Amino acid sequence: MEGEIGKIGRSIYKTLTEAGFKTSIIATRKEAVIERNFIFVSSENGFDFEGLDYKQFIYSDEKITDLKQHLYDINNININDSELLTDNRPVLEKLLKKPTLEWRKSLNEIFRNKIVEEKLPIFY
Repeated sequence: MEGEIGKIGRSIYKTLTEAGFKTSIIATRKEAVIERNFIFVSSENGFDFEGLDYKQFIYSDEKITDLKQHLYDINNININDSELLTDNRPVLEKLLKKPTLEWRKSLNEIFRNKIVEEKLPIFY
């Protein structure tokens, strides 16, 4: 949500709130790393995170017992430089370009390092 890479997230948040939705954001990681994703939970009346059943599905390596602990602090979001996403001005793909390239670069480095460290053959 910070910097140029976070502009897409801020723009999604701005668009949802401008449309009148009460929006919460769940961060998949607490630390600000390239692998972190944000899940936007929006509704007209807001979402109650109390009393959720966490036993049915496992979506992460970490056992989640309280989703509220993973909420991103929306008070820290500065939407001044964000875009309002509309059908008349479709800039979503343009905003996704830099974060996607950064993610891809990071993933390539992770795989490259794994191949080098484990001395895996590149070609068979």
